Amino acid sequence: MIADQAARITRIVGRLHDVVRRRHGAPRPVDLAEPLGQVLWLLEPEARALGVALRQQTLGPPASRVVTADPDELQQLCLNLILNALQASAEGSEVTVEVAGADTGVRLVVQDRGHGMNDAVRAKVFEPLFSTRVERGGTGLGLAVVKGIADRLGASIDLQSAPGEGARFELRFPRARR
Repeated sequence: MIADQAARITRIVGRLHDVVRRRHGAPRPVDLAEPLGQVLWLLEPEARALGVALRQQTLGPPASRVVTADPDELQQLCLNLILNALQASAEGSEVTVEVAGADTGVRLVVQDRGHGMNDAVRAKVFEPLFSTRVERGGTGLGLAVVKGIADRLGASIDLQSAPGEGARFELRFPRARR
């Protein structure tokens, strides 16, 4: 048990170092659907192994989905959100991901039909090291990283969730200026 806990602490510290040391690339115009598509391709085998369907919907012309960001940061944000949704989902359920250009910017929605969150969990879900899955290797860094990247990019996050009803994360990014 001590060895397991020491290994867990080592993983947490390593991930914290990765987050702190992360060098941000130069922001440039990026169609949000591109890094999202790469993440979905990467996570498809994981979703299949969990018995969870991944559904993607891309709306609007490419020019309407362009944000100014480091593509690697966008990939990390998408990876963390979708991985979180997959881990919350039961076998036989699905995770839906939507990216759309809107009048007010670019919208990214990740929705699962997992166990959902109560008020207390929703209030802490973006705090570093807060996890409801510690016993399954959760470190509490994924959604904290999402929040940090969203804040840097000027994106807002709306979280809707209730116990037994899954979770819906909606991020709204400012559209890239031309």
